[in-house]
Amino acid sequence: MYLGYAFDHGVVLVTTDRLGVIALLPPDVPEPDDRFQAEVAGLHGDRLAAVARAQTPAPPAGAWNLATLGVHPGRQGRGLGSSLVRAGLAVVDGRTPPGARVALETSDDRNVMIYERIGFVVTATTPVDTGLVVHSMLRDPGIDGSSTTG
Repeated sequence: MYLGYAFDHGVVLVTTDRLGVIALLPPDVPEPDDRFQAEVAGLHGDRLAAVARAQTPAPPAGAWNLATLGVHPGRQGRGLGSSLVRAGLAVVDGRTPPGARVALETSDDRNVMIYERIGFVVTATTPVDTGLVVHSMLRDPGIDGSSTTG
């Protein structure tokens, strides 16, 4: 459902074996309608409500959103996620000036290291009442001079 929305409005890349996927949304993406948002909320249950209560900072104006990155558990830890992120960023850079800002949020500490290796930096950490911490991250060469293409 969400990948269909991203496919209609942004960039979706899927590995040929369908064991990995990434979705990125441009800064001018339209808001999903109320029915869509209600369905997504229902699928996420209590976890979404807890994360929604967290006051995470808004991404910078004009930033793309790395909305989804998923890798089949049997393929995790082998670089597939990193490869998908690099490929997705290359597509974004082909549509915008190279090095465009791309924002994301993750509540998995393991993901922070992966994204940092690709050139993202943590811009905020927000505790959630469930004990989770949401890490807001940004790929912005103006912050640390890193480049993600290559």
